[in-house]
Amino acid sequence: MNNTGYLLMNISKKLKYNLNSALADLDITAQQWSIIQQLHHFNDAKLQVTANQLATILDMDKPTISAIIKRLTIKKIIYKKKIIKTVVRLIYL
Repeated sequence: MNNTGYLLMNISKKLKYNLNSALADLDITAQQWSIIQQLHHFNDAKLQVTANQLATILDMDKPTISAIIKRLTIKKIIYKKKIIKTVVRLIYL
């Protein structure tokens, strides 16, 4: 096949599979890693981020982001901090 779209999709699947395989020893998925990576970026820049902002940046829906954040929190990889004054929950490494 010489279809560019098919080739790109096939490469994307293989890259995701390889990334998930590499992350298996750490007990995290590629989606979890993408959140951790973004949190690391915000942490380095000394910026705060909300789950809604992560959803927008990573082009994921809010329920998916919430579920991933919950799993990473249970694993004690990240933590959430609720700011009472503005009722905003920030996510941290």
